[in-house]
Amino acid sequence: MVAPMGLEGVEKPPVLDAVRRSLAQAMTRAEAWRRAGWWAAVCVAAWGAVACVLCLAAVANACGLRVPLRLAVELLFGGAAAGSLAALLIFFVPWRKAPAASGAQALLPVSDDDLLTAGEALDGRAFVSPGLARLLYARALALLSPLRFPRMALLAPWSVPQALAVAASVVLALSLVLPGAWEQSVARVGVSGRPEVTIRPAPVPAPSLTGFCLHVEPPAYTARPAFELLHPGVFQAPVGSSLRFRVSFADCREAVVVVGAARRRGVRDVEAEMVLTSTVRWELQAAGPGGETRFGPFTAVAVPDSRPKIVIEKPARDMDLPEVSEVDVALGAADDYGLARVVLQWRVEGRGGWREIELAAGAGRHWRGGVRLDVRPMRLLAGDVVLLRAAATDNRQPLPQRSFSSVRRLSIARTPQRAAEKPASFADQAVGREEEAWQRLRDGLGELDTALQQLQGLAAGGSAAAAGQQQAALKDLSYRLEKARDDVKAAMADLERRLQLHDLVDEAMLDKIAELHRLAEEVLDRDLKELLQRLAEAAKTVDLRKLAEDAEKLQEMRDRFLRQLDQTLDLLKRARLEALLDALSQKLKDLADRQEQTLGRTEKMVEGDEAAPQEAGNQSQLAREAAALPDETRLAAERARDLDSDASRKLDSLADALQRSDPAADMRQAASALSRRAPGAATGPQRAALQKLRRAAGEVAGLQAETVG
Repeated sequence: MVAPMGLEGVEKPPVLDAVRRSLAQAMTRAEAWRRAGWWAAVCVAAWGAVACVLCLAAVANACGLRVPLRLAVELLFGGAAAGSLAALLIFFVPWRKAPAASGAQALLPVSDDDLLTAGEALDGRAFVSPGLARLLYARALALLSPLRFPRMALLAPWSVPQALAVAASVVLALSLVLPGAWEQSVARVGVSGRPEVTIRPAPVPAPSLTGFCLHVEPPAYTARPAFELLHPGVFQAPVGSSLRFRVSFADCREAVVVVGAARRRGVRDVEAEMVLTSTVRWELQAAGPGGETRFGPFTAVAVPDSRPKIVIEKPARDMDLPEVSEVDVALGAADDYGLARVVLQWRVEGRGGWREIELAAGAGRHWRGGVRLDVRPMRLLAGDVVLLRAAATDNRQPLPQRSFSSVRRLSIARTPQRAAEKPASFADQAVGREEEAWQRLRDGLGELDTALQQLQGLAAGGSAAAAGQQQAALKDLSYRLEKARDDVKAAMADLERRLQLHDLVDEAMLDKIAELHRLAEEVLDRDLKELLQRLAEAAKTVDLRKLAEDAEKLQEMRDRFLRQLDQTLDLLKRARLEALLDALSQKLKDLADRQEQTLGRTEKMVEGDEAAPQEAGNQSQLAREAAALPDETRLAAERARDLDSDASRKLDSLADALQRSDPAADMRQAASALSRRAPGAATGPQRAALQKLRRAAGEVAGLQAETVG
């Protein structure tokens, strides 16, 4: 035995050795009596069992049943004698002091751990200092001194033999009631003279698995493998997969397939089916006459869907285009469930919403490709900025997820702008920022709809962990909606300020736009604020039932707010279209009025009038302004495309009509005649140009009355 650290070299006093030997001798006597009690218990149990079986056999023979009594007597007596002799081996088994101390402690009237601790110290399992050991051994001897060691033989081992002895006594008493049972049994065996044959029943086997099939059917919209074995007993499959179990057992009374908290039972064959929504544990169980059989538990890991990833690889950063031309665009996209659709979107900053072209459909889990984007049909002007982004949609059903890449800015090389063009471009930028802010808010509401449906399903299904993760996502979404609301307010205020600063619309139109902005702010401050407050409360809810109810109420609030938002945006679009048509109408009317004034002054001139060259300069200025009318009308049509497609189409037709009629050509012809001091030759072209301008102004006024009402 190795001494504990700190006690090496300590000399043990002689008194300690004497006390130790005395305690060891006492423990040895206690252990000897305890083993004697165990040996006696085994002997009594063996011979008591022999007596019980013989009495039962005698009673059976007395009742007319044939029992091979003679063979049974030989086997039973031989077995009992062998058991009694084999039990003597208990005296040769190595022993420890601690069990003897524990048995002795059970006979003491007081509960004290000193005796057990002393036994462990003698066994070398407890380490104490010499001084403490002397006191401990002395106290243990004092505790053992009044104990009578033969009582150790009557301790625990006799709990079972006492019951067997009572049972044997009852059986023996019953056998005395039938005094002829033994003689009749022996006589029957002797008279028959037939050899006795012992028939032992065959052992009943435990249930065995004879057939097993697990069919994993992934969702139709996923491109992931249906089944991936991670390691024995653990596999993974996509969320939404259908798991079908078919199990067959033999020698079975009941078979059970356990999947999570669900159980499917059958007699021998069991079929079970479930939809994998989260990671679950499953196992197979069977019970029969031969016992129970269990396989498992195994684990099915659910692989959740993540948002698709998409990036614009070329151009890698914002770029300036020296001229309006084609642009090479390269993209890459990936999704773990498979890509349903990849599109490239673009818009001219300040000119309506996003346009898109589809690049791929059903592209699998990974896709790379490119396109040559022709920006020439966009009718770009110097200084315009084309915004590019890519979008990818995955296959998840019923709510696909959509992701966007970062935005690339393609700037057209600038040329000096006229002072009148700059405020208009500033207003276009403000309108573009407002539209983007509204679009971000609508996108956030779309994500909220998806998140609430998922939360409602998880809460109804009792998945607390997944519901907690979805609550955290709701909290983050609430912050983003609040940020989008603030961005919308800032964009509306900036648009009003620019319209007022540069006097781009009349006072009545500015008041109308401001009133619609106040209405939109009221909807945001009242309804969206209430929705965000309820979202914050739902994010803290623990009860799954209440969480499902909150998700349903939030869904109703979100739908109501979205309807009010759509109505407000429709009013804003109408006001914006009205301002657009009003500005174009004022432009045409102003140009027509100035042309009419020029015509009036020309009619008063005579041939060779000295004022004719000066009037030719005025007519040339009007011609330059009239030459820009088709482009300005097309620009108005482009801006109106997202507001009213029918109005945009009619404006495009008007632009084509102005291009064909070309009032600027008439004005240039009139200016040439005036420069030659021939006012009589100039009046005809001037009247033709005025008529074309009046006709265009009338068409715009009619369109304004038809569209805006």
